[in-house]
Amino acid sequence: FSNLKEDIERLNEIISDNFSFQKTKREAFIDLSHQLYESLIAPLENDLKGKSQLMIVLEGSLFHLPFELLLKSNEKKPYSELDFLLKKYEINYHYSASAYLKLKEKNTPKDYSFLGFAPVFESGARFSNSTRSLDFMTDSIYRSFNEDKFVALLNTQKEIETIAALLQSKGQTKILVHKEATKANLSASLESKPFQFIHIATHGLVNYKNPKLSALACYA
Repeated sequence: FSNLKEDIERLNEIISDNFSFQKTKREAFIDLSHQLYESLIAPLENDLKGKSQLMIVLEGSLFHLPFELLLKSNEKKPYSELDFLLKKYEINYHYSASAYLKLKEKNTPKDYSFLGFAPVFESGARFSNSTRSLDFMTDSIYRSFNEDKFVALLNTQKEIETIAALLQSKGQTKILVHKEATKANLSASLESKPFQFIHIATHGLVNYKNPKLSALACYA
């Protein structure tokens, strides 16, 4: 574990490299991914027998590790033939083991009720799908801004309305969009009744060093 942070950074460098298809880089990826598997997953293999789902609670450098890509074998094969962890398990992530266990204790309603939340920011809406820079998508903390305003997420209102249309004949639907999408309205809606489906379409601000300071962008 002494080089865990460096190994994760190196793995992400290879993944994001435009030439990762080259044999030398692919083999470097295989060796590094297998090494991380041996450190993080192999010691738990006996406990994972018979399991099909993994809930991973992250901390520190592990926030940057795509567990889906870890390899049990370091056999040199094409990417399509590698035994990625994702091929064996359904993988989910959570910030807190305690919070996850409390959520599991709650009874989920089965009434097709739906709550949709989309602030639909206007800044940057002029960018089309073809001209919109990928830079805006690479870092949710800094790249989400345009002239000190959140960049619009295209089609978020359409997302909310489409889902609501599918469910409104079966259950209660509630939509919070534009300036109705405030923290106060969201909190009040969540406290008023349990919803079976909740869809939040907005920017997320992630603080990796202190996850408790992470946030969702909304109107004041």
